Amino acid sequence: MNALTVALFCVLAVATFAAPPNFSQNTPIPIVASHLDGPNPDGSYSYSYQTGNGIQVQEQGQLAQISKDEDAIRVQGSFSYSDNVGNPVALSYTADENGFHPNGEHLPVAPPVPDAILRALEYIAQRKVALIALAVCAAAAPADEPIPIISQSQEGPNPDGSYKWNYETGNGIKAEEEGHLEDVGTDDEAMKAEGGFSYASDDGQAISLTYVADKNGFQPVGAHLPTTPEIPPLILKALEWNAAHPSKDDENQV
Repeated sequence: MNALTVALFCVLAVATFAAPPNFSQNTPIPIVASHLDGPNPDGSYSYSYQTGNGIQVQEQGQLAQISKDEDAIRVQGSFSYSDNVGNPVALSYTADENGFHPNGEHLPVAPPVPDAILRALEYIAQRKVALIALAVCAAAAPADEPIPIISQSQEGPNPDGSYKWNYETGNGIKAEEEGHLEDVGTDDEAMKAEGGFSYASDDGQAISLTYVADKNGFQPVGAHLPTTPEIPPLILKALEWNAAHPSKDDENQV
């Protein structure tokens, strides 16, 4: 569905469901004013109309080249009417290659993002910038001498699926892991791995992490890892309410 189709659909929906204050349901609503220009050879057009029950609609559009091989219609328009109790309702919109964008005082607005989630998003963005900077520095740095492996051992994979390995490098990196099959012979058969690693950061800070990886996913633990912010009380109340009041679709699935 293109942008023009979406815009026309919204206009027709309003014209259909807006109850006329001065006409019965069986009386045709007259068009008291109408204008149409196009479609023109360059793809542009404009139209407007007004009905006897106070509906006003206007829209114009033009063809735009969004890439070498792709064109799109860019539309802007508006409509207004009075609802069943006489309140004025107005909406303006644009519709282009990025979708339909309505604007009106009667439209619902998204609630503000909780402060805890904002802080988490900011932290993630800062971490991403830091990781990119480290990657750039590493790529630009001259190659050092190869780092030796000073100890290493490996066992497996064994016939029962188990294994384990560990190693230590000359610059202080240590890593180990062992794994085995769980629920062998059942539909829930899966590999479970447990391990950890440690190293020193560039500023000499000791970094260590342990983890478990199984059918429930990867579960890391480390003092340097960010922690999930607390769920705001309002969201907790909403989740509790949803759990206590399942929808009909949820009940049918059960």
